[in-house]
Amino acid sequence: MNADPHSRWRAALSAAARQTLAARWHNTVHSLRVARLQYRALYAADEADIGALRKAAQRIHDLEQLRSVLAGELGRPA
Repeated sequence: MNADPHSRWRAALSAAARQTLAARWHNTVHSLRVARLQYRALYAADEADIGALRKAAQRIHDLEQLRSVLAGELGRPA
């Protein structure tokens, strides 16, 4: 009846890792949406702040890369 303690430990660790990845996925997707909204607001402004636009575009790029990596880890389409 008693399962191997190492197997239970591995199963618990695997479940925790999946939960952590899922939480990171959700946080990344949310941050990406916010970054896109900020970029659109900067782009629509009467006076363009090129530095801020570049930083916002870089943030979007970085978040898209992170989302892609996390999607691969979770087995989701990017």
